[in-house]
Amino acid sequence: MNYRLLIICSAIFLSACVKNINVTSPQARLNYLNNMQKWQAKGRVAIRSESEGHVASIVWQQNDADYDIFLTNPLASQSLHVTPETIQDSYLLDLPINHLRYWVKGMPSPHAEIAEAEYDQQHKLISLQQEGWHIKYISYSAYPPIMLPTSINADKNEINIKLIINCWDK
Repeated sequence: MNYRLLIICSAIFLSACVKNINVTSPQARLNYLNNMQKWQAKGRVAIRSESEGHVASIVWQQNDADYDIFLTNPLASQSLHVTPETIQDSYLLDLPINHLRYWVKGMPSPHAEIAEAEYDQQHKLISLQQEGWHIKYISYSAYPPIMLPTSINADKNEINIKLIINCWDK
């Protein structure tokens, strides 16, 4: 009998700790993503242009407007640490880092006009055109209480980015 009471009390206590966030409406989803200011994504990225291509493991740490992006290619023994201070000296200068931090979460950048956006029935972004970039969201995975992108393709002119996210920490 005491075990039943302990289980019931534990369930009630634990359920009080769970944050129930309803992200079923488009506005609730957008609000949740906007409030997701501190996160980390780990995965792989391929960046190609007409003249060169790079493949790397990526760890992206975002904390409000600050970011640390670690790119590593162990086969070529290369690594790159990108911060707001180092982006000026990088071939990544042509990439829209300030917009990518929104696009990678599956939302349009609030700092640019939306040329076109398409959503699915769960209000997840399927495709987006912004700042001349065409972003296609291939897949999402559940990271309760929300679905976050796990495969993204972005194209503009001769630049192509493919991002596979294996792990989100928020």
